[in-house]
Amino acid sequence: KDDTSLQDNPLLQKTDLPLFDQIKPEHVIPADRHILSRAETNLQKIEKNAAPTWNDLLKPLEELEVPFEYAWGPIGHLLGVKNSEELRDAHESVLNEVVSFSLRLNQSPVIYKTLEVIRNGDEWTKLDPAQQRVIELKLRAARHAGVALEGQEKERVNEIANELSQLQTKFSNNVLDATKQFSLTITKPEDIKGWPENLKQLSAQSYNQENPEDEKKASGDAGPWRITLDLPSFIPFM
Repeated sequence: KDDTSLQDNPLLQKTDLPLFDQIKPEHVIPADRHILSRAETNLQKIEKNAAPTWNDLLKPLEELEVPFEYAWGPIGHLLGVKNSEELRDAHESVLNEVVSFSLRLNQSPVIYKTLEVIRNGDEWTKLDPAQQRVIELKLRAARHAGVALEGQEKERVNEIANELSQLQTKFSNNVLDATKQFSLTITKPEDIKGWPENLKQLSAQSYNQENPEDEKKASGDAGPWRITLDLPSFIPFM
């Protein structure tokens, strides 16, 4: 797709804070596939023109990663605070593609060798400690990603990485589902002795939201009170 068809996608803006209030599940797939396509093109340019200096290699690599911070990073946050089946499906549809590109980037022999030239050459002494740390971390990430592997060994590492990303997402979703399924309803006023006022009000509101059919609404003073594993409820209760 060209840029005009994506201009209103909130995941493709790269200024200020992410537009969380505008992001919807249908934005995820087109936005992330758009930046993946652009990133692959830009990565090929970086590899073609790689030179062992900060401005010629590290700066373009940093610019390459910025769109992912806006288009992919917010999705992980929303999965934790505004989870839905639609968002899960969209996330899982492009997860392997994002992981595969990350592996492609970290396993680039050209970039790895150029980073090594910087690390072992005169350019290293021109860099400040923060810049040197960035390079050391990128070299380490490349080694951990299997930059030195080839053939079937490399393919197997990539398979494991994709499988782990899927399992991690599934585990997080399962934990979230189990957390939301648990609740404890308290009906006896003597059992809430010592509770802070805000917990009384919050737990009564939670009961009303869960039981909208009850004619008698819960109140902070009279209950019932519903405790959940959501942190605003769990922490003051404990």
